[in-house]
Amino acid sequence: MHFQVGQYHEIPEDDYLIGVGVLRIEIVELLGYETHHGAQWRKVRGVEYGWNGEPVDGDREVLLRVPTAKRSPNGKVTRTKLI
Repeated sequence: MHFQVGQYHEIPEDDYLIGVGVLRIEIVELLGYETHHGAQWRKVRGVEYGWNGEPVDGDREVLLRVPTAKRSPNGKVTRTKLI
């Protein structure tokens, strides 16, 4: 998954730091990369939306897992999916 300003994503709990449940976010700024727990993460600022589709007050900064390229047994490169 490629992150861009203006995109809306529903991110599973395992693919972002820190929170509980699905994160619903519209990206407003890309802030950089960080490495945690052996994985690469993209730091973004965005508008978070609740389960009912309403925006949550204020912007949120969050780390989203960056998918990594993997080699399959036949030698081809595949990318992991977030969803």
